[in-house]
Amino acid sequence: MDSQKDNPFRSLQTNASGLFSRIMARYGSEMKCASGCASCCNAEFSVYPGEAALILEDFLSLDPAARKALIGAWKNSRGGHCAFLVDQRCTTYASRPVICRTQGAPLCTSDELARTKKITACPLNFNEGRSIPSKPEHWFELNRLTELQSVAEQFFEKTIGIPETLQPLLDGDKRIPLRHLRDLLARLP
Repeated sequence: MDSQKDNPFRSLQTNASGLFSRIMARYGSEMKCASGCASCCNAEFSVYPGEAALILEDFLSLDPAARKALIGAWKNSRGGHCAFLVDQRCTTYASRPVICRTQGAPLCTSDELARTKKITACPLNFNEGRSIPSKPEHWFELNRLTELQSVAEQFFEKTIGIPETLQPLLDGDKRIPLRHLRDLLARLP
């Protein structure tokens, strides 16, 4: 597999993590996000092929013993949550998708036609009368993030291309369910 160093999702992941860190630094006392909290991971997710390629590359970079241990941990995990969650911890944390890097922070969705914005956050955060931040620099604009992900995916497909290994996993929306990705990784030599 070609190196993913030019994969545009790397920049998105870095930027999303940076904004989350700045939000956490400012509002950490009002947020419960921490290692071991997996409230945002209780669903099954799918990702763009460019994001799946980064997870694949990260997995392939592990030594054989680490891969075997990870596969064993996945076999013991239960369903109904992210396929890479084991014992309330992300097993692909370093290469986790962009959406995972935003959860817990204030999230803004916009309805362009109605000209409205709705800002939400994890129900564990901003409790006890504390309001969710209203300044744009203190939340993720999900509509814009989705646009950036779409552009990144188009660039990825044109310049790098979806690895053959991942192509059979594409669903009808040209995304890759994480459960299918995990199962593929578990079958790799």
